[in-house]
Amino acid sequence: MPVDRRAFLRSLIGKPYLAGAEGPDAFDCYGLGRHVLRSLFNVSLPESRSAPVARGAWRKAVMPCDGAVVLMGVGDKHIGVWIAGGVLHAMSATGVVFDDLHSLRFRGLGRIRMYLST
Repeated sequence: MPVDRRAFLRSLIGKPYLAGAEGPDAFDCYGLGRHVLRSLFNVSLPESRSAPVARGAWRKAVMPCDGAVVLMGVGDKHIGVWIAGGVLHAMSATGVVFDDLHSLRFRGLGRIRMYLST
């Protein structure tokens, strides 16, 4: 049975941030990314948080598209997933949020790169 993406997104927005959490009641940015990619796109991020986009397994996205891993900030310290015209991500101050590109830049996450699973 296909997942209703809008209902799935609504169920996640507002969940609290907790370092190291992978859901379902709380998330950090990496745990949220793993959960969303696995649930909606059948894609796995590695358990190691040090290199989420391994060479060979991912290619740079030319344009934003659903299911893209979004690396943000200096040193790729923050991760989200592009879906439905924006980025779903988790921040310590806000929990799980959905932002467009302008809002990400406003939050100070201006160095944005996107990758797709190969």
